[in-house]
Amino acid sequence: MAGHSHWHNIQQAKGKADAKRGILFTKAAQQVILAAREGGGDPNHNLSLRIAIDYAKSVNMPKENIERAIKKGTGEDSSSQLEKVVYEGYGPLKIPFIVSAITDNKNRTVNELRNIFSKAGGELGSIGSVLWQFTESGRITVKATKIVPSEKFGEADKEVSCDVDEVMLTLMEITNIVDIEKNEHEEGVIYVYTATNLLAQVSQAIREVGYQVIASEHHFEANTPKEVTEKERETVQNFLDTLEEHQDVQSVWHSAR
Repeated sequence: MAGHSHWHNIQQAKGKADAKRGILFTKAAQQVILAAREGGGDPNHNLSLRIAIDYAKSVNMPKENIERAIKKGTGEDSSSQLEKVVYEGYGPLKIPFIVSAITDNKNRTVNELRNIFSKAGGELGSIGSVLWQFTESGRITVKATKIVPSEKFGEADKEVSCDVDEVMLTLMEITNIVDIEKNEHEEGVIYVYTATNLLAQVSQAIREVGYQVIASEHHFEANTPKEVTEKERETVQNFLDTLEEHQDVQSVWHSAR
């Protein structure tokens, strides 16, 4: 029975990993489809698509999946119409949350998110209900790697890791960057902050010095962070995990600290 139990645990872990990978692929595909629809299917002339593709590659999404998503976005393949939506509400402990999503059915998404908030003892609110408690800026997620083109035809380009501190020093020289910080939870990932109207300009400048931009988005920082206890932090994290597991949810911000 012990062997059976061990195998069952392995299968459960694998199932969870596969499910998580599937959610990541779905979210990456949504970004690619939307970027291709809004700016065309050529990443050399569509920075948003280039960034979406780089993100898809960063989560190991297969090349054929990326190509299929581009075709859906450009109308070469049948596709539902996707759109970006931002939701606001209060989660557990009355903590304000902002949720960014990409969906092909706003009614379905809002109902599912409302249910998630409600089960956690919170409430999904109307537009502007919590936004006033945050300051908006532009945040660019940079992977401290450089892509080295292959010298042999048909071989994939190589991704070479770089020293994070050296990358940060290089980025500091770029105009219009307000702040830079390391991602504490993901090694080799850097956050770059700028004004929201300069996201495209700064993202392009970062790419021109050779580093990978895997996300370029609006960011919301709580004006008055709320200190939580260790037990409360677990409650907030469980709620956050549930939100992020939803296939339409792209980013989540809150005031808990």
